[in-house]
Amino acid sequence: MKNFLLILRALVLSPLLVVCQEAFKITHGPYLQALGENGVNIVFTTNRSGIAWVELAPADSSHFYAKERPKHFASAHGQKTEGTVHNVRIEGLQPATRYRYRIYSREVLSHESYILQYGNIAASAAYRAELPTFTTLDPRASQISFAMVNDIHQQNDVMKKLLGQVDWKSNQLVFFNGDMQNNSRNEAQIFSSFMDTAISIFADRIPMYYARGNHETRGEFASQFPVISPRPPVSCIIYSVPGPFAL
Repeated sequence: MKNFLLILRALVLSPLLVVCQEAFKITHGPYLQALGENGVNIVFTTNRSGIAWVELAPADSSHFYAKERPKHFASAHGQKTEGTVHNVRIEGLQPATRYRYRIYSREVLSHESYILQYGNIAASAAYRAELPTFTTLDPRASQISFAMVNDIHQQNDVMKKLLGQVDWKSNQLVFFNGDMQNNSRNEAQIFSSFMDTAISIFADRIPMYYARGNHETRGEFASQFPVISPRPPVSCIIYSVPGPFAL
């Protein structure tokens, strides 16, 4: 009887363990921030805490894995950062140059003192998949094409209709000019409100510059705005000049 109860308990708990042990994965992104002539921020999220990096290569005819590509880690003050929102800043790029990239994260199972225990790696698709690309800004450009939306207030259908009018073959930038949501409650709301839609349409290959409106200052997650929309390590007033246009 005792053995029967143990077996029954195992059968009942096994599905619960499977549910609790969801695979480590990328949940949102990537999307581009603070793209300039020589650098870019690539942002994405995972379902559990980890470290993150991006592999980068020129967008030429070579196979992405024809050779080892440089790894750019999410870091701050000389140390790899751990978390669920990953912000990878890449510097030293060439102006007016097209690059392709792949994102990675490795779960951190524990971090006690100087002892780290890592888990599995999650990465964006690469096998038989077209990697996202971006083009750095051209300071010699004589003109620029961009789109701007604001006051979306979490209406994804409205944003889809507006952005559906954009010529994405020529458009170089997108501005979110404030009030993209009603308030800022948590990370999940940011993505369901508008960011996932932006990523599916353009944001993994065309940079989005996000200006905070009054509604972005409301809510318990409002102070995390710089995490979701990071700025480059220079002035936040003017930090890029793509040809005749200053950001």
